[in-house]
Amino acid sequence: MCAFAASTCRVAELSDELRVSVSPRVLDDDGRRARVIVATNDAYGDPGSGTVHVSSSAGSLRDGLDLVLGPDGSVETQLTCEAKVDPDCHDAVTVTATWRTLTGATLQKRFALTLHTTDAFVSACAFANRRVLKLLAGAPPVVQLAVLDDGVESAPNPLGTAVWSPANRVGAVALNLPTRGESPSDEEALVRDAIGTAVNPVTQTFTTWDGYAAVRSTFDLDVTGDLKGRLDTLSAALGGPASLGLPATPSRPGPFKVELLVVRHDAQQSAVVVALTDVAAASEATLFDLEDVAGGSALAFATDRPVDHCEVFSSQQGKKVDFLWVVDDSCSMEASQTAVATVGSTAVARIQGAQLDFRGGGVSTGWYAPHYAGSYRPWTSSLSQMLDWFTPGGLWWGTSGNGDERGFDALLTLLDEKRPGTEFRSDSEVHIIFLSDTRDHSPVTADEMKRELDRRFPKQHVVVSGIVCPEGHGCGDDEEDAPGMGKYHQLIRATGGVLGSIEVFNPTPVSPKVKQQQVDTMNLIVGSVVNGAGYALQYRPITPSVRVAVSATVDLRCENRDVPRSRDDGWDLDPRTGRIAFNGRCLPQLGSTVVVSYQSWARYGTQVHQTTKPVFVVAVPPPDAGPGDAGVADAGLPDGG
Repeated sequence: MCAFAASTCRVAELSDELRVSVSPRVLDDDGRRARVIVATNDAYGDPGSGTVHVSSSAGSLRDGLDLVLGPDGSVETQLTCEAKVDPDCHDAVTVTATWRTLTGATLQKRFALTLHTTDAFVSACAFANRRVLKLLAGAPPVVQLAVLDDGVESAPNPLGTAVWSPANRVGAVALNLPTRGESPSDEEALVRDAIGTAVNPVTQTFTTWDGYAAVRSTFDLDVTGDLKGRLDTLSAALGGPASLGLPATPSRPGPFKVELLVVRHDAQQSAVVVALTDVAAASEATLFDLEDVAGGSALAFATDRPVDHCEVFSSQQGKKVDFLWVVDDSCSMEASQTAVATVGSTAVARIQGAQLDFRGGGVSTGWYAPHYAGSYRPWTSSLSQMLDWFTPGGLWWGTSGNGDERGFDALLTLLDEKRPGTEFRSDSEVHIIFLSDTRDHSPVTADEMKRELDRRFPKQHVVVSGIVCPEGHGCGDDEEDAPGMGKYHQLIRATGGVLGSIEVFNPTPVSPKVKQQQVDTMNLIVGSVVNGAGYALQYRPITPSVRVAVSATVDLRCENRDVPRSRDDGWDLDPRTGRIAFNGRCLPQLGSTVVVSYQSWARYGTQVHQTTKPVFVVAVPPPDAGPGDAGVADAGLPDGG
C-alpha cells in the first residue's frame, strides 16, 4: 500500500522533459558551426529513449533530422548557416526539437539564436570603412562644401570655393553672393538666367538642414568649351571671381548637365552652388555625384562641423502611397499624354522595384459641377492599367474635355463627392501631380488649396508636383500667369514637390534628347514618391558620406556589405528630407537589419564619436554666423524643416 502510494506521488511530481541548447548563442552567417544538444528524461527522471526530430528555420537543419537518443537520453548534432547559400540566414534562426515519448506524448522545444551578419555593422560603421569627406571653404571662410575625398582639386577664393573631381568628372563652385529677387524661387530663376540658356529646368523648393529657404534645379546647358573654363565664365556672370584658380589641367568639354542650388541666408546674402558634368559622362552615378555637391546636403557655414552617426533598424513592409493624377484632357493635350505613357514605363519599374503599397488614381481638369465635362479614375494597384489612361483607346483621358481647365476645382470635387473607389487611405503618403499646358482657371487660390489639403490630410505627408506650363509662357490655350503668380507653381513650391515643364512633353516627333529630358523629369517626380516613403534617418545626412549595409538582400548577388546607390538596384536618398529607400534586387529582406553610417552638419559643433546616440560639445558661436541653435545638428522633421 505504501509502495503504491510512493509510486503514485513520484508520477505526480515528475513529467517527461525535453531540453535544447545551442552553442554559441550568436552564430556567424558565413558557415561556421554551432553545437546543438538535445537532452531528455522520462517521467521517472531516467534518460529518455527513442528518436528526436531536430530542424531549423534556416541553415543546414532546415530539412530536419531524425536522431536516435543515446544511453544518457541525449543526442548531439551541428548547425551551420551561410547567407550566400540560404537567404534566410540572417538576424535570427530558431532550432526546434520534437520528441514522442514512450507514453505517446509529444514534446516540443525551441531555441532561438542570433545570426551575426558577416561584417554588416562593421562594414558600414567601423571608422576605417566610413566614407571620408573633405571640407572646402573660401578665404576668408564664409561658406563651405563637404565633398568625397577622392583626389579632388580645389581652390579657395574670397567669395567661396571651387572644386573639380577627376574621379567622377564633376566640377562645382560655391559662392556667397548678394541676395537678388523677391523670393528664393525668383532668385533661382535669376541665377539660372545668368548662367546661360537652361534647357528643361526642373525645380524643387525645400528647407535646408539649418532652417533656410532653398531651391534646387537641374537642367541642361548647351554650350561648348572646357568644364573648368565654363566654371570661370559662370562665376564671373554671377559676380564671383573671373578665374577660380583650379589647376590648368584638362577637364571635360560641354554640353553639360547642371545642378543649381540657391540658399537664401537673409535679405542681404545668399549661397549659390553650381555643379557641372559633361553630358557624355552623365550616367546615373554621375547624376548622384552632382546631387552630392549641389543637392543641398553638402553646404554649410565655414564654422559648422560634421558629426558621425550610425543607425541600425529593421526592414519593414513598404509604406502606403496614394498617387493621384489631375490631368488636362483638353484638345491640346494629346502629345503630352502620349509622352507620359511613353516614359511612364521607367516610373513603373522604379515603383515596382521599391515594393511600395502603391495605388494610382486620377481626375481630369473638367470634372467639376455642374457639367462634369471630364472623367475620373478610381484607385488601381495595376501600374500598367494606370499607364493605359495615357494611351489612346480604352480608358484614355482623351482630348475632348472642358476647355475651361480647373485643376483645383476638379481635385476638390473628387475629395468632396467621394465617388466609389476614390477615397484616400487615412495612413498613406499622398502625392498629387498636375499635368496641364495652361493655367488653372479655378476661383480657388493656391493658398486656399494648400489650406484645404492641410485640413483634409492633417496627419499625412502631402506632396504636390506638376508637369505644367512655365510661368509667363504660352504652352496651350492661353498664357500661364506671370512669374511667381502661377497657381500650380505656388502650390508645388509650398509642398516641396517637383516642378517640371510641359514644354518638354509637347514636341512631336520626339528626339532622343527630348526623350531623355522627359525621362529625367519623370525620374525626379517618381524619386520624390519612392524616397518620400522611405525610412527617415534621425539626422539629415551629408549624402556623399552615406554607406549602407544590410544583413540580407532579396537577391544574394547584391553586395550586402556595401549596398550600391542606385535607382534600379540599390538605395537612394532624398537630401531634402533625409529619407532613405531601397530598390530592386538590393531590397532588404523583410525583418533584416539595415545599418547606415553617415555624417550630418552641426552648428558650431565639434564631434565626439558614438555609435548609438551621437553627441557633440559646443563652442562659443562666432559672430554673424547665421541662425540656428548651437549644437543642434538637425530637427529631424519629416518635412525637412
